[in-house]
Amino acid sequence: MHDPVAEAVLQEASVQGIRVPEDLAVVGVDDDPIICERTSPSLTSIGLDFEQGGFRCAQLLDERLKNPEVEDVRLTYGVTSVTRRVSTRRFQQSDQRVVKAITYIRRTACEGVTVPMVAAVMGLQRRMAEIVFRRVTGHSIHDEILMVRLEQVENLLRNPRQEIIPIAQLCGWKSPAALRAAFQAHYGKSMRAWRAEAVGGS
Repeated sequence: MHDPVAEAVLQEASVQGIRVPEDLAVVGVDDDPIICERTSPSLTSIGLDFEQGGFRCAQLLDERLKNPEVEDVRLTYGVTSVTRRVSTRRFQQSDQRVVKAITYIRRTACEGVTVPMVAAVMGLQRRMAEIVFRRVTGHSIHDEILMVRLEQVENLLRNPRQEIIPIAQLCGWKSPAALRAAFQAHYGKSMRAWRAEAVGGS
């Protein structure tokens, strides 16, 4: 379902007392950040490769103009990203402080957010915030920030027209070298190698 429809589903679930994501996981399509980040909880969404879809439509139109008798065919196109937000994040136990923290991290991870800032959003001292966050998610606040940043790096790398050097600044790293080190440590390969596999396999 498209993001506006998914937003309506979240609103209706709230009215009906259906817990998201504990009872119902919701995924939208289009990955419109204005919609996805304002919903409660924030909305997981799929970004479609509309440019590739446009090229394929043009291809079909060209074939039809050259030969009006050509048989109908169905072409498909892929996605550019899957942005995980709270609407599909299921935990063994629910804590609204952690949900609030994850939502905040998603909005600010690439803008220099720090662990103390997240702890303040949770209304806890840093040590207690770390304990509560790890108990619910199984990992640290710092790990969550890193995962969100790397997710955004992946989304940018899937666009072959995006230059690699600026990605560091766009995703919250102090330098391209710092991002290269973090990416290599997490994925075991360079960003160029990851891009070649991701774009080549799409």
